[in-house]
Amino acid sequence: MTDHLHILRLLAAWMFLLPALTSCIYDDIDECPQAYSVCFRYDYNMEFTDLFADEVENLSVYVFDAGGKYLRTFSDRGDALRKPGYSLPLPLDPGRYRLVAWAGLTDGCFEPSAMEALNSVAEDLVVTLQCDGNGEVPHDKPLAPLWQAMAETVTVPPVGTERTDTLGLIKDTNTIRVILQQRNGSPIRATDYSFSIECPHGNGRLAFDNTLLDGRPLIYRPYLQTEGTGDEASGSTAAASNVIAELSVSRLMEDDAMRLHITNASGSTLLVDLSLVKYILMTHREEDGRIRSDQEYLDRQDEYVITLFLDGQTWFDGLIIINGWALRPSSTDL
Repeated sequence: MTDHLHILRLLAAWMFLLPALTSCIYDDIDECPQAYSVCFRYDYNMEFTDLFADEVENLSVYVFDAGGKYLRTFSDRGDALRKPGYSLPLPLDPGRYRLVAWAGLTDGCFEPSAMEALNSVAEDLVVTLQCDGNGEVPHDKPLAPLWQAMAETVTVPPVGTERTDTLGLIKDTNTIRVILQQRNGSPIRATDYSFSIECPHGNGRLAFDNTLLDGRPLIYRPYLQTEGTGDEASGSTAAASNVIAELSVSRLMEDDAMRLHITNASGSTLLVDLSLVKYILMTHREEDGRIRSDQEYLDRQDEYVITLFLDGQTWFDGLIIINGWALRPSSTDL
């Protein structure tokens, strides 16, 4: 009886251990693989709140080895990204790697360069904004939102261990909403004006580290231009007629020379010529005291509302309203 009980106990122990042992059997490895993954955070915004699950629809992570050679890309999209605690598994051998992430590449507005495993390097990874032969950016719709993140060095742990690293995203696309009014509140029509943002040095080629590369001059035009009403007019309490134009642009840099132009419908008369980034940056210190630099403000803020005024057929340059803050520059500053 004792031997019989002993055998039964051994069998019971074996049945208990069997699932744990078989769960770690793979064709080419003797041990359980490590579990390495990356999660993502988008709190580099004016809300200082993680909006990753609310805004990001797709992402791609480019993996480079310790010597800088491109290995492969891992991608994900859709509902999976909105799940609490989402992370992207990266089944990599133990070692050191560089990770470059782009989110928002699938809409065709921005195209990544082709990468060849073990031949391409990080410097070969360039994301380019599509435009025509004249540098005109398509404006039939807003630019698809684009984000970038990078980890210069991550360490995939030894076999049998787990590790998760976090990549912080920076948004590279912006919406510029321009409101044009007559000072006296008289009606104006959207068809009487033409809006554009001209970027003489180009801001449509983004390197793997999110810096801007030299590119062709670009011209952005409104994807929306309409008439509306509002009470932005100085000293007015009545709703005023205005023209509203909305434009999407790529990453803004603090030393950018882009200019906002408004002309008559034919383009023969220049009514407004505004140094866009220069005046945007005049307001950032008022937005949030936690922001430490001009470039941080441009990277956190992704929506700008600019109200300009006409005095008859002339631009009244004595008042510019940006994101609710009134600037009263002299014409010599423009």
